[in-house]
Amino acid sequence: STTWAIKKAMGIDGSFLGIDVIKDGKLVIKDADEKQLLEFLKENNARIIVSPIGGQGFIFGRGNQQISSKVIQKVGKDGIIVVATPHKLASIKKLHIDVNEANEILRGKMRVICGFGVAEIMEVR
Repeated sequence: STTWAIKKAMGIDGSFLGIDVIKDGKLVIKDADEKQLLEFLKENNARIIVSPIGGQGFIFGRGNQQISSKVIQKVGKDGIIVVATPHKLASIKKLHIDVNEANEILRGKMRVICGFGVAEIMEVR
């Protein structure tokens, strides 16, 4: 529900659990699949805004298979923005990924935005 709140604050009528593509403040693909994401990335740079699963800490590979290793490789680690509420962050010790070929790209430390001007650095395993 964290990314849903961001979409609502932007005035975007996106999907609650799906992957939505927003360009120039407008929804261009609602509930995108991997093929649509890869097609979009052929002509556009992008960032992924993702929130970890509370209590588990997975950011990729559980519940968002549309964001495949190919998508992650095209966006790159620097194009991934992790967001979480302080309450959610308190329930996890580290971030996890389960996306085979992208695992090595994402390992290490990542910044997690948890409030206006507030972030924590977390380990990705």
